[in-house]
Amino acid sequence: MPASLGLRSYPRYRDHLWNLPPVGGCDVWKYDHPTSAMLIIGPPQGLPGELRATYTWCNMNRLCLALSLMAVAGLTHADLRSDLAAARHKLEKAVLAKDSKDAEAIMKETMTSDFKYTQDGKDQDLKTFIDNFTATIAMMDKISSSSVKVLSLKQMGDSASGKFEHSMVGTMKTPDKKIHKIDWTGVFTEGYRKVGGKWKNSTMIAGPQKFLMDGKPAKM
Repeated sequence: MPASLGLRSYPRYRDHLWNLPPVGGCDVWKYDHPTSAMLIIGPPQGLPGELRATYTWCNMNRLCLALSLMAVAGLTHADLRSDLAAARHKLEKAVLAKDSKDAEAIMKETMTSDFKYTQDGKDQDLKTFIDNFTATIAMMDKISSSSVKVLSLKQMGDSASGKFEHSMVGTMKTPDKKIHKIDWTGVFTEGYRKVGGKWKNSTMIAGPQKFLMDGKPAKM
C-alpha cells in the first residue's frame, strides 16, 4: 500500500482500503465496507469530509473506464449475497422435504473441502458436520420451516465473514411416542471463500442458541 494513501491514517477506513492494479496510469484503491463499496481513482489525499465522494484525477477518457470499474465493484457484494442466497434456498428446500441425500450433496457443493465447524471449543470437519446435520433432519417427524437471516456480512477480496441467524421449526417424536413441537434458533459466525468463481462456506462458529420443546426451554 503506497505511503501516500492518506486515508490509512483514519482508523475508521484503514481496514477497508485495498490497493488494486493501476488503470490507465491512475492509482486505484477499493473502499470495501458493509454499508458501501466504491473505487477511488487517483491520489486519495485531501478527500473532502474524509471520504464524502469518489474523486478522479484522470482525464475524461479514463473517467469512463473508472465509472465502469465502479459498477463492477458495486456488484461484488451482490455476487456474494446471490451465491449465499442460492445455496440457502437449495438447502432449505431439501430440509423441508427431509431429503437427507439431497441436503448432503448441496452441502458438499456449497462448502469447502477443508470446512471446519466449531462449537464449545470442539471442531468438526466437513464429513462429521454433514453426518450430524442429516441425522438431525432424519430425527424430525416434520419440518415446517427452515430459514437463515443475514445479520452482518463483510467482504475482503476473495474471502468474507459475517453473522447469520439460523432457525428451524417442526415436530419430533420422542421415545415415549409423543409428538412435540420443536423451535430452534442459533446465531453463527461464518466464513466464506471464493473457489472456482463461487462463494463457499469455509468456517462456522456456533454462538448463542435457543431450543424450545412445546414452547418451553429444553436441552438440545
